[in-house]
Amino acid sequence: MTGIYAKKFNWLPQPSAWQQQENWRAKRRAMLDSFQSGSDAFASGFGNAMANQISGQTQLTTQIVMGRLQAQAKAKSAQFAALSSVVNQLA
Repeated sequence: MTGIYAKKFNWLPQPSAWQQQENWRAKRRAMLDSFQSGSDAFASGFGNAMANQISGQTQLTTQIVMGRLQAQAKAKSAQFAALSSVVNQLA
């Protein structure tokens, strides 16, 4: 018993090996460009985040230091006022 083999005809044009290689190079170049732009965006965003964090820490530190200095000045002023009132009462 012999089978009937259907012969397949491919009427669609196929690109040559050279054209397939060129297509692959173009696809690979597009993938590399996409990766490069993505990694550049990540690095830029990470750098901005670090700069913002440093700026925020500096601002918070400055506010804390100013608050402490103002509290010390207020305490010294109250102490001076108390001493002044004692000196005025003695005089």
